[in-house]
Amino acid sequence: MVRVFKNLIENSQHASEEYCLIEITTSEEDSKVIAEVSDHGKGIKRGMLKKIFEPFNSERDDGYGFGLAFVRETVKRHGGEIKVRSVVDEGTTFIITFPAEKEV
Repeated sequence: MVRVFKNLIENSQHASEEYCLIEITTSEEDSKVIAEVSDHGKGIKRGMLKKIFEPFNSERDDGYGFGLAFVRETVKRHGGEIKVRSVVDEGTTFIITFPAEKEV
């Protein structure tokens, strides 16, 4: 999971201007753990939103398009799901949800 968050943070850095705030929040709701990674960068164009988790899909000149595909697959393998909200020129939020572990 460290690589998942590292990847999301690096993507936020690339999408944002220098010294832009990246927020990471966690919460628990309805027996689920929710983590959000948000930036105030350039956002993702509407046409790209459906493709961002596909391999070989990158808007960066130096990107290969594996990062978000890896993120989605890793989150799924841990029983979670990932969603994205994005507004062009306002920023992007990735929302990761996992079932909360039951206390024993």
